[in-house]
Amino acid sequence: SYFYLQTVDQVVDFGLSSFLFLNQIPILHILPTFVPLFVLSPALLYLLSRNWDWSLPIGSLALFGIFVSDPNALSFGESRIFPMILWQVYFVFGCFLGKRVSEARIVDSNGQLMLACVVFGLCLMLKYGGYFSTIHDWKEAYNLFPKKFPLNTLGLVHGSAFLAFVYAVFRFVSNRVKSGNPVVTVLNLIGRQSLLVFFLHAYAVFAVKALTSIGATPALVLAA
Repeated sequence: SYFYLQTVDQVVDFGLSSFLFLNQIPILHILPTFVPLFVLSPALLYLLSRNWDWSLPIGSLALFGIFVSDPNALSFGESRIFPMILWQVYFVFGCFLGKRVSEARIVDSNGQLMLACVVFGLCLMLKYGGYFSTIHDWKEAYNLFPKKFPLNTLGLVHGSAFLAFVYAVFRFVSNRVKSGNPVVTVLNLIGRQSLLVFFLHAYAVFAVKALTSIGATPALVLAA
């Protein structure tokens, strides 16, 4: 177990296997999905900038066909807990939505925020309203249960509504703050590098656990 590494060799072996996606454990198991998407993003953004939008759904459908026949077709090492196909819909939809919104901006930030609040509020009621007996009976009768794992239609709607709500809030706020504001500058920087920070943080968490398990000094753990 990765919680009971006892020697430096075990730590090195565990770290190398994790970096190469050869082991599948909580938190690290999503990196084989996120890291390739992060690496591919510049090429995909270039295609979108050249109006080759069709290449994205075609490529995604090709991957879909591969993963339907074998969900772990592109995996190596241990089988993935978190198949890439689960995030394809979100990723493709996000690329197209991002491009269309940046080009059109049909809805003003006030209207967009109100619409996002209403839709996300309804989704929250659908997801968590089962604590009320009437809503619970209604959900049971029509099988209205949003799920993320495995992803279903209602789960997709709920997740998309949440992303739309977050986007609407930040757009509403950013339109009312001067572009030179240092807070906006920091938020923009965090937003652009968020995926990179996320998977580096995942490695850092397990590096600290590994160091602790082999008796590293508190100063070394703190530095890590």
